[in-house]
Amino acid sequence: QYPGSPQAPVQAPEGRMTLDDVVTKTAVTIGVLVIAAALAWRFVPDALYFPALIASGLIGFIVVLFVAFRRNVSPGLVLLYAGIEGIFIGMIQSLALRINVNLRQRELLLREAFENFSLYRAGMASASK
Repeated sequence: QYPGSPQAPVQAPEGRMTLDDVVTKTAVTIGVLVIAAALAWRFVPDALYFPALIASGLIGFIVVLFVAFRRNVSPGLVLLYAGIEGIFIGMIQSLALRINVNLRQRELLLREAFENFSLYRAGMASASK
C-alpha cells in the first residue's frame, strides 16, 4: 500500500474473536452473575442462607472443573457457572450485611467497571495498544 491510500477494513478470520466480541461476552456473563446474585440476595429465605451458600459453592466448583477439562468450551455451561456463582455471591453479600461489613469499596469497584465498559461500547475509550 502506498502512503495515503485507503486500506480495506480488517476482518477477523472465521472462528476468531475480536476484542469487541470478548467485551460483549464478558458483559453478558457478568450480567448473568449480577442478576443471579441480586435474586438470591433478595429472595432466598433466612433459613436457607447457609445451605444455599454451601451448595452453590460446591456445585460451582464441580461445574467449573467440568468446563475447564472439556476440549470445547460450551457457552451454556459458562453462563450456568456464572449463575451459580451469582447465587454464591448473593449469599456472601447477605452474610456480610448481617455482620455489618462496609461494602462501599465493592460498590465503587463495580461502578468503575460499568463506567469503563460503557465508555468502551460508546466508542469514547479504546483498548491500549
